[in-house]
Amino acid sequence: MKVSVIVPIYKAEKYLNQCIQSLITQDYSDYEIILINDGSPDHCGEICEQYAAANKQIRVIHQKNAGVSAARNAGLRIAQGDCVTFVDSDDWIESCYISKLVESMQEGGMAVCGLCREKEVRNGEALNAGESNRLNETSLEMNKTEAQKAVLCLDGIGGYVCGKLYDMRLIRKHRLSFREDIPIMEDHLFTMQYLSKIYNTVRWNKKHLYHYRDNSESATKTFVSRDSKIKINRILSPCTVLQLERKYIEPTPELTKCLYAVEVFHKKYALIRLQIHGKLTCTEYKNYLHDVRNGFMNYWTYDIGESRRNRLSTIICCISPRIYHSAWKFYGYLKGEHRD
Repeated sequence: MKVSVIVPIYKAEKYLNQCIQSLITQDYSDYEIILINDGSPDHCGEICEQYAAANKQIRVIHQKNAGVSAARNAGLRIAQGDCVTFVDSDDWIESCYISKLVESMQEGGMAVCGLCREKEVRNGEALNAGESNRLNETSLEMNKTEAQKAVLCLDGIGGYVCGKLYDMRLIRKHRLSFREDIPIMEDHLFTMQYLSKIYNTVRWNKKHLYHYRDNSESATKTFVSRDSKIKINRILSPCTVLQLERKYIEPTPELTKCLYAVEVFHKKYALIRLQIHGKLTCTEYKNYLHDVRNGFMNYWTYDIGESRRNRLSTIICCISPRIYHSAWKFYGYLKGEHRD
């Protein structure tokens, strides 16, 4: 079984060597590596060409900067593998990553491995965020409905495409691709679309074979900083994705409750971000506040794997987003952080 590994690259010069080294030292032989230089302004393009010159299994695409979704789509268009996996350019994988995923993979299904979040080193101290999920089983086999629930819940397998192996035959048959007009959670939508098409099981291996670098300078970490210039569609993107996913999710009572609870979770954060950026009078703010309050009981009675602190914050947000915002700023003050 041939595997295609697609790596979108942008401003990752500092980490790219470690990423590619982990790709070329796999204990699996039948795979190709597709590096997409998405108009990176640093030396990433040169690094890619150097590796490609020394490794026949590596192919490089250079394109104008168009975003991670466009880069992944470019990789999918030329992928020659029976299966495909995605690796981000500032992450790295264990040497048995591909072989273990292939071992778990069934035609028409999906294979998933554990993901370990690695924080940046600050002041000489290595900070490790630990496990990305709290599933107890060493391995788990799920049907379509169970897999979709595991993607929606915060302590499940996640909607991110990293750490997963997809059947390229399904992707080609149903012409699946990443939405290039969605700035956040576009991978979540892709995964849910894919799961709606599977006809076999999803196998999850808890072993942490994928290392996700929790970069303090990444877009998610600067999302609400006072210097960030964030457009409203970026704030609303997670809620938009969940709305789009409704037609792909199995219409069971369990998944319906789960989806409502997850929507409350994301709309709560959208409310706060809209407030931070002075969008209190926009239609979305009023609608989301109404939805959060109306959907609160569904949220409260359904556990989506959220921490107690976050669940408490949702209660406060339902009462008043303004009070929550003030409490959030005060908590930041106690931690020595400036928050707008």
